[in-house]
Amino acid sequence: GPCVMPILVFDLVLIYLCLCHVAQSANQHCIDKAIRNISVNIYEYNPYKVLTYIRDAKGYARNLHCRWVLRASDYTNPRQMLLTVANVDFDESSGGGNGTLGLCNTATGSADVFSFAFSGQLTSGQVSSQRWCSNSDAERAPKQMLANLWDSSNKLSVEFQSDNRQKRHNAKGVQLNVQILSRDYCYVDMLYHENYCYFITKGLLTFDEAARAASYMLGSVTAFPDADAALRFVDANIKRGELLPMIVPLDLTSNKLWTGAYKDAGDAAGDSIRYLDPLSDCNEMRFKLPLVNASSTESSNCGVAFQLVSGRPVFTCEPTNQRLPALIKFAQIPLVKRPAAAAAENLFVTCFTAWVAKHQPAACSTGCIVGIVAGALALAVALCCLVACCRRKCSWKRYSLTAATCREESVGSGVEEKSPALPADAAVGSDLSDAQVQMMPGKSEKPRETEDPKL
Repeated sequence: GPCVMPILVFDLVLIYLCLCHVAQSANQHCIDKAIRNISVNIYEYNPYKVLTYIRDAKGYARNLHCRWVLRASDYTNPRQMLLTVANVDFDESSGGGNGTLGLCNTATGSADVFSFAFSGQLTSGQVSSQRWCSNSDAERAPKQMLANLWDSSNKLSVEFQSDNRQKRHNAKGVQLNVQILSRDYCYVDMLYHENYCYFITKGLLTFDEAARAASYMLGSVTAFPDADAALRFVDANIKRGELLPMIVPLDLTSNKLWTGAYKDAGDAAGDSIRYLDPLSDCNEMRFKLPLVNASSTESSNCGVAFQLVSGRPVFTCEPTNQRLPALIKFAQIPLVKRPAAAAAENLFVTCFTAWVAKHQPAACSTGCIVGIVAGALALAVALCCLVACCRRKCSWKRYSLTAATCREESVGSGVEEKSPALPADAAVGSDLSDAQVQMMPGKSEKPRETEDPKL
C-alpha cells in the first residue's frame, strides 16, 4: 500500500546510519595524545583501522605512545584475522630524526617506531611480529599477513611511538587494517571456492616474491591442474557477483596473474608443467597445461601466468623476474579447534622454503669458502713459479707446489723424462747441473743421484 514505500525508505536510511556509525567507531586514531592499552573486539564485515592521521592530512605529533590489543569478538569457533599494511610513511626529513630511524633507539626517543605482534598459538614458521623504524624497513616487510585464531589466547598487539623532539609535518604515519574473515565467504574482495579463500595481490611481484607473499598468508600461489579447473574457478567468481553486495570479487581480465606453476628449461612445451603441492609435503607434481606461447619458451625457465580473455582462461609462460599481480589462495580454518589435525592435513603448509631450496643457488658453506681460498693460494703459487721461470730464462722444468714455497727442480742432464704436461715427442733437457739444483729451505744440498719416484 502507500505506507510500504515510506517504511522501506526509513529502514534503508536507518541501516545506512547504523553502518556509518559502525565504520566510524572502527577507526582508532593516534594523533595528538597518547592512547595506552586499548582493547578492541573486531566483528565480521567491519574492518578495523589503526591510524596515526585523519583523512589525507599529513603530520603527526611528537612523543606519541599508542598501544592496542585487537581480538575477535567471538571465539565460539576458530576464526581467521587478516592484517593489511595500508600505509607506512615516516617523516625522514632533516631535523626530524634523520640518521637515527634505522637504530630503533626507543630508549632515547630518537626514532619513530611501529610494531605489531601476534600472540598465542600460531602456525610454526610464520613471521609473527614486525618492527619498523623507517620507510625502507616497511618496503621490505610483508604487506599482508594471516593469523589463525584458534582460541581467545590468539590476538594482535599493535604499538606506535613517535620521536620526542618535534611534530612530523611531512608524512602521514601508519595505517593498519585488521579484518576478521567470514566463514564460507572470506571477504568482499576475496572469492570463497572449494574451501579456500582466493585473492589477488595489490602490488606487482616477481615469481619468487609471489611465493614469499603466499607464505605470509599461510597459503600458496594458485595452480590449476587443467583448463577445466580454471573454468570452474572463473564460473564461481562470476556467480559471486550475483550475490550481495553484487560485486565480482576478483578481476581476472585486466592483468596477467602469477600462478604457482612453472616450467624448467628443457621441459616439453606445455607437457611438463611443474608445481610444488602443499598437500603432498611440497613434493613436485607435474601436469599438462596448454600454453599459448609454448614454442617461444621451450628453452627457458618461466612461471605460468593466467588471464581471462574473452571469457576463456589463457595460460602463458613469463620470465620469472617479470612483475605481475599474484593469485593466492589459503585454506579456511576448520570449525573444530584442532590445530594439530589441521597441521596433519597440511592445510596451512607453505612451500616457499622448498621453492628456494630447489631454485635458488645455495649459500657457500665453510668448506666451500676454504676450498676457494686454497684454490686462490695455489693459483698465486703457480704464478710465482711462472714469473721465476721467465726471469731465469730456464728451459723445460718441473715445479712442485707446496703450501709454504715454490720449489724449482731442473731435470738432470742426460736423464730422459716425460711429463704429462709436455708433448710426447718433446726433448727434455737442462741447462743446469745437478749441483746447481735449488733445494727447499732447511733441506740438505746433497745432489740427488736418482729421480724421486714420487715425482
